[in-house]
Amino acid sequence: MARQVLNSAQRAVLRTLTSGWRTRTLPADSLDDPAVHLLGLGLVEVVDGRLQATPAGFALRKLFEREQ
Repeated sequence: MARQVLNSAQRAVLRTLTSGWRTRTLPADSLDDPAVHLLGLGLVEVVDGRLQATPAGFALRKLFEREQ
């Protein structure tokens, strides 16, 4: 059910930001549609010009992993 919340491009951005044991960042200078959607949902945030996952983003990633 969680997979229906995001399309594949949005899941790819979230997966990149939540991979590993600590928060990863991406440049926020060219926010594309998937990143903007994640930002609007509160799953990512912009900190010091970098895009990073929020705790809600990490929680959604855990849901994705449970569904597999």
